[in-house]
Amino acid sequence: MRSKPGFSIAKGFTFGSEGSNAAPTKPTVSFPTATTFNAQANPTAHTRPATSSTPALTPSPPRGPSKTIIILDINLRVFCVTAPRETIRSSILAIELDGLTWLSAQCQPTQLLQPRVLQVRLEIMDDKVDIDGLKKRIEEGKENVLETSVVSTEVV
Repeated sequence: MRSKPGFSIAKGFTFGSEGSNAAPTKPTVSFPTATTFNAQANPTAHTRPATSSTPALTPSPPRGPSKTIIILDINLRVFCVTAPRETIRSSILAIELDGLTWLSAQCQPTQLLQPRVLQVRLEIMDDKVDIDGLKKRIEEGKENVLETSVVSTEVV
């Protein structure tokens, strides 16, 4: 019996460096082409007739101009001797602009010797009314108004 450096487990399977005298061969791998792959994945892809049952996309209706709901705090002087609060409130609500809608106005309770706060809720159309211009218009000509500040905004 001849001794070989490799060893054999079963017929045809030899491990080691000299197990086989034939040159090793590389395994061949074939990849499908794009047309072969599409035909295998979907055999009816080219034979399926076009259907008209698919609903057509309809464009959404145009939206109106964007609107914003704003809450303003209008600080009033502590002692309004020249005009009571209701007169100041009515003079502010008398401001009319195209695209401006006054929703509500109420006086907020504050502590003693602090400015009174008139809180106003309004709706504006963004392309017609400038909020900074509205604040200046509220403050001008009214000696009892100290300042106007935006508390919150909500786009509708």
